[in-house]
Amino acid sequence: MTAFQELHDQQIDEAIRTAVDKSIPVTVTVQPDGSDTWINLHSRLIALQDQQLFIEPPTAEQGEPTRELAPCDRIGVSFKLKHHKHVFNTVVLGASRGWRSGEGASGDALAISTPTRMQRLQRRAFQRVDVPPGKIVRGSFWLGGRKSEPKGTDVACPIWSGRVTNISAGGLQMQVDPQVTHVLDVGDVVGLRIVFGAGEAAVYADAQFRHYDDFGDRAVIGFQLVGLAETPEGQHALRIIMDRVQQYGRINPPREA
Repeated sequence: MTAFQELHDQQIDEAIRTAVDKSIPVTVTVQPDGSDTWINLHSRLIALQDQQLFIEPPTAEQGEPTRELAPCDRIGVSFKLKHHKHVFNTVVLGASRGWRSGEGASGDALAISTPTRMQRLQRRAFQRVDVPPGKIVRGSFWLGGRKSEPKGTDVACPIWSGRVTNISAGGLQMQVDPQVTHVLDVGDVVGLRIVFGAGEAAVYADAQFRHYDDFGDRAVIGFQLVGLAETPEGQHALRIIMDRVQQYGRINPPREA
């Protein structure tokens, strides 16, 4: 079975009902108005009623700005169920104040439309694999998201580069010049350009700077990939990354991302 599978109607219904019954956490991905980048919010599935899904009001990670969602906002939703990650796009229907479930529970909720399409990704693709010896994967990145890639050399808008040391469908680590860690702040959104080998086409993605380790003469930085499942171009990039994860995983045992 492929690592990226389109589900049929019955599978979608079963996945949603199981996730609601278990009150499974979800990640909500949204692209703010006028922005080329994506942000992740966190929520939980709480009910399914009359072709509407109800989720807890999404919140940002601690220390990061949140975003209120409004009716007609397009969002991406993902959740983990058994050995797969499920992803779909949908539309916000509106806030439900004082919402009450069939079991009597009440509180604020956000109503979203039930999806007509859903993809299922094997969770092992989200385990980190080291780039095997003899394989060179190069990465370049810049502030502002993939569509903000600078044209040419610009001191005011630099492009940094490094060597990718491990990768998963959810993120990657790169070895870079330690000076980079003095410029980036945790949470910054960057555009990524990944090249898996000489002569291969570049893969582009939006990513969020998550952490770094400074070893003096070098630094290792970690990025979380965001928004790949929300667009056809992103899904194409995701397939390429997942293919490499599977290839490398046959050489190096994967680790949890």
